[in-house]
Amino acid sequence: MQALAVEPALAATGDWLAGIDIGPWLPFPALSDFQGQSGGVAFPGGPYLACLHVACLTAALLAAAIKVQDRREP
Repeated sequence: MQALAVEPALAATGDWLAGIDIGPWLPFPALSDFQGQSGGVAFPGGPYLACLHVACLTAALLAAAIKVQDRREP
């Protein structure tokens, strides 16, 4: 659901929300750029850096989830 509702809304805000265009930095547009389907939004560092960006984001979210799980389930 997030990919269908939140990410397009954030990408449509342009650069007024954070002062930079955050559309290319979102995970699904970055992966689309890695696959060669940029859809008009190209990742600033190229397709391989887009894949690395998403991999690092995924690892950080997994580490946070493991940390929360360890705290909730002793």
